Amino acid sequence: VYKRQGYYHRSARGYSLGGGHWQLEHQAVDRSVQLQTPRWWIAWLDGWNVYAAMAYLAQLGGVALDDLAFRDLVPDSPYDEVPSGEPAWFLPVGNAGTPLTRFSGVSLWDAMSRIAQAIGYLIYFDVYGRLKFHKFYIPDGVSRVFRESDEHSLSAIWQMQWSQDMGTVRNQVTVVGIDAYAPMWMPVVSHRSDRASVSDPLAPNYLGYECPVVWADSQFARLEYARRAAETMMAILRWPAEVVHFTTWFTPDLYPGDVIGIESDRLGLRGKRYLVVQVSHRLWEESLGQTQVAARWVPEVFWGA
Repeated sequence: VYKRQGYYHRSARGYSLGGGHWQLEHQAVDRSVQLQTPRWWIAWLDGWNVYAAMAYLAQLGGVALDDLAFRDLVPDSPYDEVPSGEPAWFLPVGNAGTPLTRFSGVSLWDAMSRIAQAIGYLIYFDVYGRLKFHKFYIPDGVSRVFRESDEHSLSAIWQMQWSQDMGTVRNQVTVVGIDAYAPMWMPVVSHRSDRASVSDPLAPNYLGYECPVVWADSQFARLEYARRAAETMMAILRWPAEVVHFTTWFTPDLYPGDVIGIESDRLGLRGKRYLVVQVSHRLWEESLGQTQVAARWVPEVFWGA
């Protein structure tokens, strides 16, 4: 175990390079590996505080309470509110909520990931082996700016690839919410559309046809929240997916989830911020090393949310 960084050794391979030189490759994985074996007879989590549920599942896999970054938010009883901070999510009650509350024959990590995804939270182990569980957000600003330039600058990038995918564009958004505790079960519906994507060939997100998305969930049972959700979804989904790949000098302190700036005069990229989604490092004998990065542009409405 690489204790200081919270990683487990997984495998090693050696290669003879000739002339008495050997190349040794190590593979390490984070602590989620200890939560990825199937489990049965897990307690039903109906009505549990989500932090209590996550702490319970993590402990079943051998993750101590002190290794939870959200330890201070775990209540004494699974049905209590959090000791401090914003109110917590509570898991659903009854047969309709079983995909999020009753698990058997699945890994603990799979169960935890399902819950996190349903409420828009991230779950991961940091470099120190502590389990993080928090709302997904993208901070303001950038951690560093990379520039397409000559290779003598530490911020230089090369082997740059840029792509856009119109297949992700949606020009109609509808959210539907039903309050299961209301007597009439009347649905709450909020709808947004982008007509330019359908009828304006000069629009940057022009498709020429209607491409809708519908999300039905009890969390949209309040009209005010449903309206905000529809507006935010429309502001994000109306844009094509934009991804940049590039190579730079070895940058060991760059991680997925970091926010970076990318400047390229040839591609017209300047002043846009990107979310790092993949990082790989390569080192070899008598070299400064290289880092390969994949980053995705996220519309401004999402920054700091």
